[in-house]
Amino acid sequence: EGEPLKIRSIAEAKKKIKIGSKVMITTQKACAKDSFGAVKTGIPRQAVVIGIYEYFVHVQLESGVCESVMWMDLINARE
Repeated sequence: EGEPLKIRSIAEAKKKIKIGSKVMITTQKACAKDSFGAVKTGIPRQAVVIGIYEYFVHVQLESGVCESVMWMDLINARE
């Protein structure tokens, strides 16, 4: 039931997002909570699309760092 919705969302995003588009992504920042484990905190950041592929998008952050983001993660960050 949820799978066709995901496929449709990805198809719509692939039509809208082009090289040079500005997108919001969530990067992970690790911080130690206690000695039993660590907690990852998501930080929203603006990025520019520099590559589009079938399963992921390649983006560049304002700092110059490049990251690969899966289409579904990109869509979830927009919501």
